[in-house]
Amino acid sequence: MKTFNPTVTTVDSHTEDVLGVAEGLCADPSKVFIKQVFYGCVRYKDALKIFLSSFYYNNSGKTSRNDYTRYMILGYLALFRLHELGFDRFRSFIMADEPLKMMVFLEYVFNEDTLDITLKDELCRIFDRDFVENDIVRRVKGYFDEAAKLMDDLSMKAYGIAAAKAKKEEEAAAAFKGKGSTKCIPFKLNTPRPRKVPEPMKIEQGVKAKPVPHHLLNKTSLAQIEEEDMKRKALSHQRTH
Repeated sequence: MKTFNPTVTTVDSHTEDVLGVAEGLCADPSKVFIKQVFYGCVRYKDALKIFLSSFYYNNSGKTSRNDYTRYMILGYLALFRLHELGFDRFRSFIMADEPLKMMVFLEYVFNEDTLDITLKDELCRIFDRDFVENDIVRRVKGYFDEAAKLMDDLSMKAYGIAAAKAKKEEEAAAAFKGKGSTKCIPFKLNTPRPRKVPEPMKIEQGVKAKPVPHHLLNKTSLAQIEEEDMKRKALSHQRTH
C-alpha cells in the first residue's frame, strides 16, 4: 500500500512487481489474499478515507498517524470483507497486533453510534443507502457479541503484558535490595609538575646622554651662531619662494 503510486503504475503492474504470481491454481493462497485486500483498499479508497478521517478525529489522543495504513487495511476487512473472511480469521489478525491499538480500533468500529450516526450518512454519499444499511452496517452489528469478547481478551492481554513488565521490574529491584550503596573512591591521578617560569627580561631604565663636545664649545661665539641662523633662514626663505 505504501509503495503504490497510481500516477506511475497500475494496480496490476504493482501487484505483479511486489507479489509475483498471485492468481491461478499454483499461486500461494497468502499472496492471493494479499492481492484481494490490496485491490479492495484501492477500490474503496474514498470510503476508507471517510472512515479514517472520522476515526482519527474521534481518537486523536489514542492513535498515531504512523498507523494509518494499518487501520486502513483493518477497516477494509471489518467493513467490507468480514462476512467472507469470518470472525475467527479476523480475530487472528487482531490478536497478532498490539493490544492497545486494536482495542481503540474495535471500540470505534463495533459501536452503534459510529455506525448509525457517524458513518452511515457519510457513506451514503458514495454508495447506495440500501448497500450501506444492509451490507455494511447490519453485517457489522451482527458481530457485536464476538467483538465484545475479543475486546475482553485484548484487555487481558494488554494488562498481562503490563503486569509481566511490572513483575520484571520488581524482580530487578529485589535483586539489588540487599546490596550496599556504592562508595566513591577518588581516582589515582599523577600530581602535575609545576611549569618553569622563564626569567623576566631586564629593561634598561633612564636616558644616557652623550658627553658635551668641549672642543667646540669654546671655539664658537654667539655672533657666529647668529650668523649661521641668518644664513639658514635666508636659504629656507629662498627655497620656499
